[in-house]
Amino acid sequence: MALSKIDTANMIDNVNLATGPITGTLATGNGGTGATSFTAGSLVKIAEADYSSAVSSVTMTDCFTSTYSVYKYYLYNLFMASNNSELRVYYKDSSANNIGNFQVTGSQNYIAIDSNTAGHGNESSSGENYIRVDHNDLDSISDQGSALELTIYQPYESIHTITSIDYHLRSDNNYIYHKSGTAFLRSTTSCRSLTISNDQGINFAGYKSVIYGVKR
Repeated sequence: MALSKIDTANMIDNVNLATGPITGTLATGNGGTGATSFTAGSLVKIAEADYSSAVSSVTMTDCFTSTYSVYKYYLYNLFMASNNSELRVYYKDSSANNIGNFQVTGSQNYIAIDSNTAGHGNESSSGENYIRVDHNDLDSISDQGSALELTIYQPYESIHTITSIDYHLRSDNNYIYHKSGTAFLRSTTSCRSLTISNDQGINFAGYKSVIYGVKR
């Protein structure tokens, strides 16, 4: 079989799926119509919240609606006014009540902040009305913030919501943790709002956050 030279001069580059739709037509084959078209998905910003004053919890009210089935939530540059508090995520119903119960599990890798001491493990929690993101505490160092990414599936619908967790924690025990996990909501209550808080009521000293709806 002869090899053909690729015509790099006519190749398309710098395609960014997040900036807009891409449409096209599938080739006809074996009697097909070739009329099927496709559109790339995109993220639509719903709300953002950045640190402006000393508070111990932050709520994105009515961020979940029937418009989207999947959401992406980002929290970063996160640090506390003092040590010894775990990050928690709450989902609230239409009356602003916390929804439970959550089954949470995940795997974790860690390394010391200043040596090669490292390891891994697993964590789980059951039956709480919040997502216990990690069992280790946040730090208060302003230039060593933590970051959280959540992918939230069908929170508004009356089904069991699934949340995928990706957490980068700079802990107050001088270790860095990476947690990958999942949270399964045992209730089918419709979720309307999202709150970040901590288990000790300590004020946040810095954070940036944003939530997007995933447009199919």
